[in-house]
Amino acid sequence: MSLATSYPTSSDDVTPTDRILSIIAGASGDPVLLKFAKLLLQDVDEAEVTTSAPGEIAAMATDAFAFFKSRPSAGASIRIADAGDHEGRRRISVIEVINDDMPYLLDTVLAELREAGVAVHLVAHPIMTVTRDGSGALTHFGDAALNGAGSRRESFIHLHTSRVEGVEARQALLQRLESVLGQVRAVASDNAAMLARLEACIAAYEASPPPLPVDAMGEAIHFLKWIAAGNFTLLGARSYDFVAGNGMGELRPIASSGLGLLRDPGLTVLRRGGSGVKLTAESREFFLSSTAIVFATANARSTVYRRGYMDSIGVKTYSATGEVTGETRFVGFFSTAAFIGSTRNIPLVRLKVDNVLRHAGHAPESHSGKTLSYVLETLPRGELLQISDGQLLEWTTAIAQLTLNPRTRVFVREDEFGRFVSVLVYGLRDRYNSSVREKICKFFADAYGGTMASFTPFFPDGPMVRLQILIWREEGDLPRHTQDYLEKSVENIVRTWRDELTTRLQLYYGDAAAPRIAKYLAAFPAGYEETNRPSRAIEDIQRLDALTPENPTAIDIFSDVEGPTNRLRATLHQLDEPIALSRRV
Repeated sequence: MSLATSYPTSSDDVTPTDRILSIIAGASGDPVLLKFAKLLLQDVDEAEVTTSAPGEIAAMATDAFAFFKSRPSAGASIRIADAGDHEGRRRISVIEVINDDMPYLLDTVLAELREAGVAVHLVAHPIMTVTRDGSGALTHFGDAALNGAGSRRESFIHLHTSRVEGVEARQALLQRLESVLGQVRAVASDNAAMLARLEACIAAYEASPPPLPVDAMGEAIHFLKWIAAGNFTLLGARSYDFVAGNGMGELRPIASSGLGLLRDPGLTVLRRGGSGVKLTAESREFFLSSTAIVFATANARSTVYRRGYMDSIGVKTYSATGEVTGETRFVGFFSTAAFIGSTRNIPLVRLKVDNVLRHAGHAPESHSGKTLSYVLETLPRGELLQISDGQLLEWTTAIAQLTLNPRTRVFVREDEFGRFVSVLVYGLRDRYNSSVREKICKFFADAYGGTMASFTPFFPDGPMVRLQILIWREEGDLPRHTQDYLEKSVENIVRTWRDELTTRLQLYYGDAAAPRIAKYLAAFPAGYEETNRPSRAIEDIQRLDALTPENPTAIDIFSDVEGPTNRLRATLHQLDEPIALSRRV
């Protein structure tokens, strides 16, 4: 049986991929090419395959094999080619990358393309065992492990994207991809060294514990073992000396100690510029506090694995006499699985949670105790790691009270190194939408003179919504604002037309407001809100209240304060029966 006739012939059984493979088999008859095409398309979603005509994808797969057959250098081979130039076909680009198989390749490439504004339509990423000769020419490939000389696992990324137009744009994109793939290689190459450095920190603490409380040190060691067990994706490491001079002191990087992303000496972690970290009075106190591990959000954004500000874990080093001499800092991301379970499964966090519950003084089975436990379990885990015990107790106690008295609350944590604020905004769920969220984020960015780095909504049980916002400030000290100012500002943002009308009704009618509020809030249609201010609504309510069977009609001709000065508006109120349009005119 020939390759061309080895596919289903029933139209009900033929998939788009089958059609593509049949076209390739019929056009070339090359079993090696057909084998490559099968591996290339085997995990591609059928919906993605249909984004182009079968013949076009068959041609692109054939062209991909021609590119894959030669890899002249040991690093990544990248190319950007055009497709769909013929009439009636979508104009796209094909981006292909040949590389040694290693973690984070596809995630990193896709993230870089998104940041470059390049849309991806089809993703193929086979991992193949490959043998090449000395010049890089392909001699064997497949999905089975080979033990022959020169065989290795290779990644082949094949993407159909929006068109990358112009020589300069392509060259710029190639350079970006080469840069991030070089960083992926640095992370992969140094992974064992980073893990060994982490294990050395654990061994040092176990062999010679610093003079800290025994339970805290035990939790610190358990935490380091917990992240070493795969709960933290290591992307970089660097060692620092604590230099006590220069005012408040400085954390100075040790030359050539950088691993992974922190091989780059220009990539800073806890400051906006320069290599060292000059400490302020607050950050010095924070660094020299009685904790062995310092948690922070790195000001360095990751270009590997996923985009975003990395988590920073500083493991302090101590002298024989128990004085802090520096730290080893690890950057990366906590795994999703690490934060899915209970806080009781996270060393150090569980100790902090227990301290808060103990100081709150609620019985575990009481309503207050259960509510506080729920708040602690649902608080962002990054906040739990970085916040102080005292601030955590203050926050969670106030948040738990919102179950009894739902209202707007704002909680702000300032970074000890003066780089950002983390804001938790609580508000009523029925007031939250994308427009409100955008206004709230803009308000906090303006209030702190910074840039919104991220926002994360969360919908807990009950009527509330929580919005976490991270605001970064590039230069200067962080402004300080009172909680009352921040909360009133947010209240004004989420305040609706009906909120304003309710307030005015309460002021106007006093104790008799409640039934009138319910009556009139249900009476005004949505269109009325769009064209009339709440103050105008009060006037209309007064006219409606004055209507009687003897005087069933009221007419008001007025000038809209916010409208054109040469235009008048008229409002007609009628008791009971509506008036015909002809009579109104």
